[in-house]
Amino acid sequence: GDVEAYARHLQSLSLRNLDTVSDHAMYWTLLTRADRTTEAIKMAQEFTRAPASPMETVRLADAYYQLGMAGATRELLKKTAPAFSNSPEVWVAYAAVLERASDWTDMRAIALRIREEKNSRDTLWGFAYYLEGRAELAEKRLSSAERAFEKAVECNYEIPPLGMSVANELRKLKYPSFALKLYQSLERSFDN
Repeated sequence: GDVEAYARHLQSLSLRNLDTVSDHAMYWTLLTRADRTTEAIKMAQEFTRAPASPMETVRLADAYYQLGMAGATRELLKKTAPAFSNSPEVWVAYAAVLERASDWTDMRAIALRIREEKNSRDTLWGFAYYLEGRAELAEKRLSSAERAFEKAVECNYEIPPLGMSVANELRKLKYPSFALKLYQSLERSFDN
């Protein structure tokens, strides 16, 4: 929480080219907590380095969002998500931004984009079908939403927490039978 000490260490890392995108994002967050948001926004706007990993992408997007830079958050995720196409964290973050903006057209587009990746069939396709269903539901196309949710439930989830997240969202959206079916299919994954 010591902003000045963090700044000194970040500068030292930068001089040796050892700083990361996450280091800078964390600094902006610290500045915001210290009521220095204007300074943090200026630094964020001037920052040009691209994230090198999915986690850096999510961290940078979160920092932008905390600074109130919704447009920058969205642009970052739109640009980097294809580069990290097998990363659930990036797609989940991107979907959350689109949901907050009620951009159902782009949500449907990323659902289709995710399913274009054959390698992500067992990791992300269920989530992609959920996103498609969420967009359809928001636009009052109930039968299409139900079909997409049904496909989401039928998919494999190599990453069980992602499946749990989908099931939780289905429950919140008042689709308890789909949620229950998905919970049951994931139950063995959480035995320990």
